[in-house]
Amino acid sequence: MASTEGCCPPGSLPSYVDASYTPKGHLSSIGDADVYVTGTSRDTTEAVIVFPDVWGWNTGRIRAIADGFAECGYKTIIPKVLVPSLDGGTDGDGLPPNYNIGENFDEFKQWVTKIPFDSRILPKVKTIVEGLKADGVERIVVLGFCWGVWAACHTAVAFPAEVVATGGAHPSLKLEGLFGGDGSVFTGVKCPVLLLPASNDSAEEYDLPEGKYVKLFAGPTESVRFDSEVHGFVPRGDISNETTKAAVEKAMSLLIEFTNKSFAPKTKLF
Repeated sequence: MASTEGCCPPGSLPSYVDASYTPKGHLSSIGDADVYVTGTSRDTTEAVIVFPDVWGWNTGRIRAIADGFAECGYKTIIPKVLVPSLDGGTDGDGLPPNYNIGENFDEFKQWVTKIPFDSRILPKVKTIVEGLKADGVERIVVLGFCWGVWAACHTAVAFPAEVVATGGAHPSLKLEGLFGGDGSVFTGVKCPVLLLPASNDSAEEYDLPEGKYVKLFAGPTESVRFDSEVHGFVPRGDISNETTKAAVEKAMSLLIEFTNKSFAPKTKLF
C-alpha cells in the first residue's frame, strides 16, 4: 500500500477560502511570475517571501498572513507557483478547495510531482529574487506553510547570499521523498531556521536535536511544537475556537519575531 503521508499527515485540516477577509495587497507580476504583493518595507533592502500550502496563493488566511508581515514593515510576496493547478485549484493555483489528499493520494502524488522545485519552481523564484534585487532588496526572509516550508528551504539552498532566514509552520519536508530525495539537499540551508510543527507532524522528523530533517540544517535551528493543534492550523484552523485562535496568534508572533531578529544586524537568534 502506497504511503499517503508525502505531504500532509493524516488528520490534517482541509482547505477553505475565508471570504470574510479583504486582502490589503494587490495582484501583480514580476517577470513571468504572478504574485500577491502587500506592504512597503521600512528598510527597502529587506523583503519577505511567503510560500503557501498546497492549496495555493489564496488558501485560507494566507493573504491575511502576508498582510500581517506587511503591517510589521516588510514588503511581502506570495508567489503563484503551484501551476498547473489541479482542476482549477484555489484561485488558479494549487489544489481545489475541500480537496482531500488522503482520499485522493495517487492523484495528488501524480500532480505534485509534476511540479519539482529545480525545473518548475526555481525559475519563477529566480525571477522574483532578481526583481526584488533590482528594486534594492538585499536580504530576504523566506517562510512557508506545509508544502511551502519545503519550497522555502529549497529557496534558501538556491539563494544563500540573499536568504537570511527560513522556516515556517507545520512543515512537509517529507515531500522530498516523493521526488526521490532523501533530504540531504537541506544540508545546504546555511541560514537560521524556525519550524513550528503541529501535533501530528512527526517528532522523529522535526523535533530537536535528532529529528530527521532538523539535524540536516547547517544553520542554527529552533523547533517549537504546537501540541494542541493539527497540521494546517495557521492558515486554515478554525479561529472561532479560542485555543486555535491563541495558537495561530502565538505562531504568527514567533514568525514575526524571528523575521525581525533575522533582519537585525548581529543578532543571535537561538
